[in-house]
Amino acid sequence: MTGATSHSGGLSGEQQAVFDVLLDLYDCYLVNDRGRLEAHLADDCTLFDSSAPELMTKAMLQAARRTPPSADAAPPPRPVALDASDPQVRVWDGWAVETHRLDARFDDASLDQRLRCSSMLRRVDGRWLIEHHHEELLRD
Repeated sequence: MTGATSHSGGLSGEQQAVFDVLLDLYDCYLVNDRGRLEAHLADDCTLFDSSAPELMTKAMLQAARRTPPSADAAPPPRPVALDASDPQVRVWDGWAVETHRLDARFDDASLDQRLRCSSMLRRVDGRWLIEHHHEELLRD
């Protein structure tokens, strides 16, 4: 597993702090650290993901993770690396909007994906929490 990487030159300190939340979110996903991943999500966080349209909230994500997969279902392939690039971050009054491109790389290169991502974060007790996260698969 090669991990999450970033190409984020040009961000200010506060902007980088916001983008770092997303980078850690991806690291958590790659190492399957559910607790740390969910700690980045506000309790009422909404999620839009073109690969999992049924997941809409943090509560739905948590419920899906508690549901055991069917015995005959093969686990979906997981990326071995996530490369976030071209971040744009706007911060104001305790809120931030962040966008970036995400390249997901798999052991089988034919499964590689490019996504467009956006998030809205809110500063709560000195830390940034994701209020909304959207990932959209870009088609060739």
